[in-house]
Amino acid sequence: MRSNTHTKLTISITLPIPSALFTLLVLLFLSSVVERHVCAFGPAYNIASTSTTSGTSSSAIVTTAITSRISMMMTTKATNGIDSSNDDDGNLLNFRYATLEDVPRCFEIESASYPSDEAAPLASLTNRQIHAGMYFILCTTTNATEKQEQETIIGFVCGTRCTEFSEQSMSEHNPSGKLLAIHSIVVEERYRRKGIASKMTKQYIRNIIAREKENDTEQQQSISQPVESIVLIAKQHLLGFYVRCGFCVNRPSSIVHGRDLWYEIEMEIPTSIEKTEIIPRTLPRSDESWFCKTERFSRPFPEVKPYLEEHEKWVQSLRETQDVCIVSGYRVDDQGKPGGGGLMFLAAKSYEEAFELVSKYDPLIVNKCVDWELNGWIGQVGDISIQ
Repeated sequence: MRSNTHTKLTISITLPIPSALFTLLVLLFLSSVVERHVCAFGPAYNIASTSTTSGTSSSAIVTTAITSRISMMMTTKATNGIDSSNDDDGNLLNFRYATLEDVPRCFEIESASYPSDEAAPLASLTNRQIHAGMYFILCTTTNATEKQEQETIIGFVCGTRCTEFSEQSMSEHNPSGKLLAIHSIVVEERYRRKGIASKMTKQYIRNIIAREKENDTEQQQSISQPVESIVLIAKQHLLGFYVRCGFCVNRPSSIVHGRDLWYEIEMEIPTSIEKTEIIPRTLPRSDESWFCKTERFSRPFPEVKPYLEEHEKWVQSLRETQDVCIVSGYRVDDQGKPGGGGLMFLAAKSYEEAFELVSKYDPLIVNKCVDWELNGWIGQVGDISIQ
């Protein structure tokens, strides 16, 4: 996961485990103690995933589970947060890492979404969270109740690393594997067709690219293998969705999973900072709003043209930093000819922040090429999502 500073409490149990019931009681007791004192779309490939060997003892498994559970409890859900977005209806979506407590809810969504011969068992999802938690993210929304707001998990993406794209290799998590195999991309049925699966998938990809960029910056001499590609298998009717998310379709897959034919799809992840392709944000963050700038040329086009090119480079630079959610263009008539004036949407925390950005740094404004106006935007029916 992201490097958050927090105390990690590890408890080892080295005593005989007479029964599964006793193991469960120990786990629940220690979890409750720590909690009281610390806390005062369509399927991708699903396959069992575990890093434990057949010789692993029961006490070791209990130690791993308790360590993971307690560590996750002591890292609050706020520190697990990744980013936020909005669905096509304007409802706020939050993205965060999954904890062990979230797995049963994920299993409910998984089981309700996939055929029984494709859905991942609870044990597989648990193992993925324990051993590959940094590749297991949730999409949540907030529902207001009479007493408080309640978080609801509405979808998730999970994956494990492997050395090759094969059923055997994907059945285990190899922390040094060059491939990141996505096992599930799933949204609860009543939240589908709102653009959530697309936003969740793109957020997952952004998170992986950001992690690889951090690794490239901070661990230049590290012997750990970077993620070279994100891979998964998908059914034919979902290929268009994945292509729109940036994947390439390679070939029909030899992997047998359920009854249908699957296709291997892939997205290469650049391994150097210089080659990293930033995926611009498409929606404001939770503390941002839309602002709209309209403009018309106040000088002859030949005089404006050089600054128009500078304006385009300026907007592109803001998009590539991932700091500014912005899009710029111009209006045309029914013949497709320009003349209606320029139009730019950008996300900012306040009107003052948006005004300062455009008034001080937009080359068209700085060089007095346009008469312009800046307004806030409030969507009444639907909302804006940029590409």
